[in-house]
Amino acid sequence: MRNSFLLVISIVFLSCGGSLSDAQREAIKKSMRDGRIQRVSSAELTTAGLENGRAILEWLGDDLYLNNPTRIDSVAKTRLVTIYMMKAETVKPGTKAAEVWEAYLNAPDPSDLKENIQKLGADSLLYTRPVTFERPDGSLVLSHAIAVVMAVKDVIVYMEE
Repeated sequence: MRNSFLLVISIVFLSCGGSLSDAQREAIKKSMRDGRIQRVSSAELTTAGLENGRAILEWLGDDLYLNNPTRIDSVAKTRLVTIYMMKAETVKPGTKAAEVWEAYLNAPDPSDLKENIQKLGADSLLYTRPVTFERPDGSLVLSHAIAVVMAVKDVIVYMEE
């Protein structure tokens, strides 16, 4: 609907002898790109979701304990995601996050824990990265995981950039 409106406006401008500025042309092209239907394979979506999750955590830097709420909110708003610390007390039983948390907890060797991406319904993805710490005896223990919930449509938009 929005794309049609912008297309009609641009036709009216052009037909009246007016011309569009470069910024207006770019805005029209962007709205047409955003409204275009795309076919994305599951593998492409998984890869893009992992890359997007990594980029978001890179923006957070070394704050793997999520101690800076202002920075987290800023990154979340910029990338249109939800970021939270995943622990036993923060996951709701029966959810995909709870399944991922249980898998992390039941891993035989915490040094083998890796990032993960899961579908949350048809329109969202859950990216998680485990955070471990080393005990004085040298053994690793799972502390928590950082979770990023992102919309599939936003992941696809970032694929094009």
